[in-house]
Amino acid sequence: MQTYLSIQYLRAIAAMMVVMLHSFSTGTIGFSADIGWLRGGVDIFFVISGFIMVKSAQGRDDRPVDFWLRRIIRIVPIYWLATYVAMLFFDWNMEQLLKSFFFISYYNPEAQGYMPILQPGWTVNYEMFFYLLFGFSLLVPDRYRLFLLTFILTALVILGAVFELQGVAGFYTRPMMLEFCAGMAIAKWQPKLPLWLIPAAAIAMVMFWYLELPREIRLGIPAVLLVAAAVSAEAYMPKIRSLMLLGDASYAVYLFHLITLSVVGKMCAVLEFGYAQTFFACIVASCITGIAIHLGIEKPVTIWLQRMAFRRSPQPAVT
Repeated sequence: MQTYLSIQYLRAIAAMMVVMLHSFSTGTIGFSADIGWLRGGVDIFFVISGFIMVKSAQGRDDRPVDFWLRRIIRIVPIYWLATYVAMLFFDWNMEQLLKSFFFISYYNPEAQGYMPILQPGWTVNYEMFFYLLFGFSLLVPDRYRLFLLTFILTALVILGAVFELQGVAGFYTRPMMLEFCAGMAIAKWQPKLPLWLIPAAAIAMVMFWYLELPREIRLGIPAVLLVAAAVSAEAYMPKIRSLMLLGDASYAVYLFHLITLSVVGKMCAVLEFGYAQTFFACIVASCITGIAIHLGIEKPVTIWLQRMAFRRSPQPAVT
């Protein structure tokens, strides 16, 4: 798959948005603020996932089993590691552990939401559900894939709205799943959008947050426009190695950032750091931790497992 600098940079930005959000919302730096628009980092990740799945499947005659195996290799080992570490910081029982390990959504009373032991993993549950559906879509010709998945996910969202589904059923019928379809559409058609739409989409994400609108409008639409505009500007993207590395490490940053914030917050309190110092320490520590885990564990383990699983055919780079 071609490396898109725009996608790498957006991965890095999305991860940092989530880290900054939780630096405030968890009280790590000593005070909170209404910066909920930073939640849009998750929406950006969802759009990017749809984009990457289409691009990674182009030109390949994949069986669903091979696709699922590659996704499991890419997603599961580092997620399980992060969950093991999270077990040291959060309350859990065996049922929660098994459901967390196998991406089964459940209500977590400690988090007061449908989140696994590793709380950021709620988004990974959506991702794995999308990968399940995408794998089945490989059984149909490529030209029908986007329409099939859009139909299925739209039908789920409509069912959830009509019957006002709650609980796990409500979790898997939320409209934000349509952001995967938007990412797929961007990858399939790659619309040419003006460069000014990049800052405009970012500003819209901030401004929309303070309006009484559904999340999918407040954050989803700006996220879709931002990804589409950034991909349109691919030819103008400078090569910034630090951002590329952070983009590669964004999954590790995302999975481990709450744990990192918990440790760093306690250290900063002992050292009597001020708000700004604590905030800076949280951002830097989250980046360093994620990059170290990516380079030292995630990347080598992923490559090794790919080689073991696909001995007879060359595998693409880790994406």
